[in-house]
Amino acid sequence: MHGSISARALRLLLVGLITLTLTACPAPGGGPAPVRLLTFPGTPELTFVQAIQGAQRRVLVTVYLLTDLRIVDALAAARAKGLEVRVLLEGNPYGATVAAQATLTRLQEAGIAVKAGNPAFRYTHQKSLITDDSAYILTNNLTRAAVQANREFGIVIEGTAEVSEIVGAFEADWARTPFAPANPRLIWSPLNSRSRLTGMIDAARTSLEIYAEVVQDDAIVAALGRAAQRGISTRVLIAPADAGSTAEGNGDVGVLLGAGVQVRVLRNPYAHAKVIIVDASSAFVGSQNLTFTSIERNRELGITIGDPGALRSLRATFEADWASVSAP
Repeated sequence: MHGSISARALRLLLVGLITLTLTACPAPGGGPAPVRLLTFPGTPELTFVQAIQGAQRRVLVTVYLLTDLRIVDALAAARAKGLEVRVLLEGNPYGATVAAQATLTRLQEAGIAVKAGNPAFRYTHQKSLITDDSAYILTNNLTRAAVQANREFGIVIEGTAEVSEIVGAFEADWARTPFAPANPRLIWSPLNSRSRLTGMIDAARTSLEIYAEVVQDDAIVAALGRAAQRGISTRVLIAPADAGSTAEGNGDVGVLLGAGVQVRVLRNPYAHAKVIIVDASSAFVGSQNLTFTSIERNRELGITIGDPGALRSLRATFEADWASVSAP
């Protein structure tokens, strides 16, 4: 018992140091704008509260679950200061409808403009925060569990075309109007996740490292199997089937193992992140689970990055998590 606790503490310390030392990841001249990587646990819990507190003009939130009252209170304080504060919130999250309605009521009582997600989608599962001209593209919900007990990541970008497109999507979903993505770095469900994610997997030449709460989509499973059969080192960290947080459970783990994909179950911290690292040179970070509904029916958002510092941090965290657990 004492050995396992100290090992976990050491792993969390390593992740925290990686996050702090590689938090700012500038690209070479002429490349994409710099990004900042958030890693949970490791990044300070109040990161999102502080971002909201620092806003001067606007705060726009799109999220599946919002139950952290520290964030709700920060939104209320921003609105009280006269900022534009709007929230798009999934109105019927799986297994958490009562909590969603309580948050909706609390936001409305604070005078915040809030809407349930666009009914055109099965779920509004996107997880993003806009503060002025900065965008936080997240794998996590805005809950205490997300930052305390889950493995989660976020990408922060500032003043870029990506931010403008995310704001445009927010306005379209708010108005219940169509949205057409154009930015090559952003990945949107239900619009282009299918082609972009399978394309990344098919393009791998040496390695794939993946965090996925669940894998249950025929095309994704087939693409991962093809990668393994090509001799690509294909490793997937998934959540335990008995966690009860997804209907699919462990999904198609048996099929993946049969195709030569290496799979391990990450319980502590709980594997909620959605990340695909390709050849140690690019990565997807976003809200998309590797399921049919997430890819084809939900509103989801992710981003591709090629930032060397962020990639080193992502891979170091993956390797630490991989080494800490065994096969299912």
